[in-house]
Amino acid sequence: MSFGIFTPSEPPSLSVASTSPFATATMVLPSTTMPFFVMTMFVAGHETTAGSVAFLLGLLARHPQVQAELYDELHDLPAGSAPLESLPLTDAIWRETLRLFPSVPMMDRTVSEVSQLGEYSIPAGANLIWSPYVMHRKYFTDAESFDPRRFLGGAQPAPGTYLPFG
Repeated sequence: MSFGIFTPSEPPSLSVASTSPFATATMVLPSTTMPFFVMTMFVAGHETTAGSVAFLLGLLARHPQVQAELYDELHDLPAGSAPLESLPLTDAIWRETLRLFPSVPMMDRTVSEVSQLGEYSIPAGANLIWSPYVMHRKYFTDAESFDPRRFLGGAQPAPGTYLPFG
């Protein structure tokens, strides 16, 4: 099997030493798994970006006033330049798109040790599932509406309520 990068006749190896303070060992990846990791990273990055752009374009198509305001913000930019700090509406539109349609709408983790979450005791080995998609609809006012203005003027959501990438 060949992915155009690695061939079985010349298997690469990769030693990955974690920079985490909790790491206790170095992980050695077998040469046969590296192409799969590379492809997974490529596909995962491609799919989430494409999906987010599609949602953004759909929202702009349904909200022509926001589209016109975005055009006005981008129209006078110098060619080849787009400093995000000078494009507050562009930033707000992306944030609002990711609030409505987070890249990863649901996630899970396995609990490694007995934990307490508010009044709930979570046993070790339990599968804990949460959804940024649901959280974004619970903690924002008029949550089903596309309103980029909620991110303008330095407005920041409460910590832990806006998780567009999990």
